[in-house]
Amino acid sequence: MALTQLQEAFCQEFVATGGNRTEAAERAGYQGGRNACSVAGARLITQANIQQRIFELTRERFVADAPTGRAVMLELATTAKSELVRFHAAKDLLDRAGHQPTQVIDVRKSLAPSDVQALEDRVRQLVAALGITAIDVTPTALPQHSDKTVERPES
Repeated sequence: MALTQLQEAFCQEFVATGGNRTEAAERAGYQGGRNACSVAGARLITQANIQQRIFELTRERFVADAPTGRAVMLELATTAKSELVRFHAAKDLLDRAGHQPTQVIDVRKSLAPSDVQALEDRVRQLVAALGITAIDVTPTALPQHSDKTVERPES
């Protein structure tokens, strides 16, 4: 459903005022004083087509403001007096450019006793099929794995 000129003006003003319904209604041209504009703003904001238009306008603002945000981050990364501020600004720039830090993932898994028993039985079957007669497959006899972790890039 298309918006009226008054509704479009409300949406524009709602975004411009940072979400103030009453002020947006007043600035858009709704009549009847502050209380009437407060009621009108509360009513308008519940309508799906108004919400959709506000979302679109907000997204447009973010896209338009992104270069300024990048410039500020770059300036902070290069000129801030605080090393911590420079570090975080540089990190944020890299993150937003798609250079994610490596994520450490623990790939160890505890097995239930029934799983351990099933694995031992399967090893015994394979050993028998190969004709090997002397092998100890109890967990204490098998080599222990280290507690290494695997690193992979964050997705």
